[in-house]
Amino acid sequence: MLNLKKLLTQIINKLNDLTALKTLTITRVISTTYMTDTQFNRIKAYKKNGMLYLCFNAEFTSTGYNSSSDFTTIGKISGWNAAWGAFATVPRQTDGSKIVTLFVKANGEIQVYSLTPISGWHRTSICIPCYS
Repeated sequence: MLNLKKLLTQIINKLNDLTALKTLTITRVISTTYMTDTQFNRIKAYKKNGMLYLCFNAEFTSTGYNSSSDFTTIGKISGWNAAWGAFATVPRQTDGSKIVTLFVKANGEIQVYSLTPISGWHRTSICIPCYS
């Protein structure tokens, strides 16, 4: 039989774990000419209160990301266990042109896609419930 004090301590510890802000590590998947390490490292991910947050603060180099026929994986977020994936259409910050589509898979894979070459700042945030 568990004593009440031990049970309450376990519940408090679990609640503290769930509500703590945790910074998640994002690993660059491939080396590209369209985003430097410094630019890539501005993308941040967090977990708090059962939610996952991605701050997509991406700057693409002047040579830019060339359009492709499919999504390109640029990174992987460790500890990202989302209930589902999420898409966002992100226009260039300065003038709204050169739109990039961002896809964050449920497993934390970060992908980008564009119909035309993109460069400059593209910023957005995504919030998704997590499983654990």
